[in-house]
Amino acid sequence: MKNVLACCGGYDRYGNIMYDHLPTIVVHHLQIGAPPSSEVVEVQEQLSQHDLEAVVLTAKYQEEEIVGTAEATTDWINAFDVLVRMGVSLVHSSVREGSNPKSLVYNWLAKMGDEAASRSITLAIETHPNLLHNGDVCLETM
Repeated sequence: MKNVLACCGGYDRYGNIMYDHLPTIVVHHLQIGAPPSSEVVEVQEQLSQHDLEAVVLTAKYQEEEIVGTAEATTDWINAFDVLVRMGVSLVHSSVREGSNPKSLVYNWLAKMGDEAASRSITLAIETHPNLLHNGDVCLETM
């Protein structure tokens, strides 16, 4: 992917004008939440009508109480499948270790990385504590 400027929100209570406003300031790329599978066509039509393209989709952030669970896995697999349908190759999310053993989190992230790679998707993880808050910890997690 070539370098692009992408808006990742910030419109908060004015979200209803975001799609109209962005093209007027020459921003045509977005990071948006991965929509439910049933809404993919509608979201793509909305983006197209406003000359916008999703270049990053955000999968549900995984808090420590569910990381590594079947629920978390299903959330991300569904998001990965939506990325494929939308032609997006970069997914963003966050993971928090909490009181889970690091081995559980690492193994789950490896599994999710393999799932993303099998779909030609790059998985980008937010630089939050306690798994990715500085360079040394990032290297350990990777």
